[in-house]
Amino acid sequence: MMKIWNRAYLPMVNWSLGFVTLIKPKNILDIGVGNGASSNLLKNYFTASTIYGIDYSDIAIEQAKKNYSTERLKFETKNILKTEYPARSFDLIFAFQTHFHWEDLKIALVEIKRILADEGELLIACEHSKLNYYLPNLKDAERFQQYLSDLGLFLIQKEATSTWIFYRIVKENERINDNA
Repeated sequence: MMKIWNRAYLPMVNWSLGFVTLIKPKNILDIGVGNGASSNLLKNYFTASTIYGIDYSDIAIEQAKKNYSTERLKFETKNILKTEYPARSFDLIFAFQTHFHWEDLKIALVEIKRILADEGELLIACEHSKLNYYLPNLKDAERFQQYLSDLGLFLIQKEATSTWIFYRIVKENERINDNA
């Protein structure tokens, strides 16, 4: 299954990296890492950063550790609903092909906001088909923005291909500061 995921979705990860604007993030979180291939790609892309990969599956994390664990690439079994990381720990948080599977999207986004650095960014990428199937009420960017706004988050960028969609999200206070 993971080999299929790597072939199908690592190109989406690469495409998403083209929209990254933070030049030197210190700490990066990769949510829902599966076998760790996306985290390894991030480690190679952000050569001065420490990458933390999390997944709720012990089996996935064991595989990720076996395949890719290094001093700059750390894997842990954690649920995004309650990570127990200190507040403002991460400059960049990635969610590739995963946010529609979270048990409670609202609670997960509140937790992400808590652990996201004040000037950090949450980057989400997934297939349109998954978004349409699992989160049909949020497939429209305006509706998604309203949902995020209610949580103190702001959608600052949306990109799409015929297959994939990408979102760049910041804390609401950072959007206001950028416009001041």
